[in-house]
Amino acid sequence: MKLTGKCKNDFIEFLLNTDCKYSLNIEEGQLVSDAFFECPLSMQYGVFVDFFYTVLIDVDKIMINDYKLMGGYSLKDNCRESAIEKSNQDYNAQ
Repeated sequence: MKLTGKCKNDFIEFLLNTDCKYSLNIEEGQLVSDAFFECPLSMQYGVFVDFFYTVLIDVDKIMINDYKLMGGYSLKDNCRESAIEKSNQDYNAQ
């Protein structure tokens, strides 16, 4: 999942100001954002949800709609990625 534009910059600032960074396995000289994006998608998704909720974008609702459209539990990661991409677009359009 890739964030772009203002959304990416604001997300990194959000990440640096949360306790999430303390649970990351950050190697010497590594950026917090790089360590975050090495985490499993399911862990990233929870932090993305928290971030987007701060600007009233309901990622879970988007993900559930995608899940119903795509159909099937095996596609849950695809639905998560799609929901984050749509939320990124909505954020940058504000």
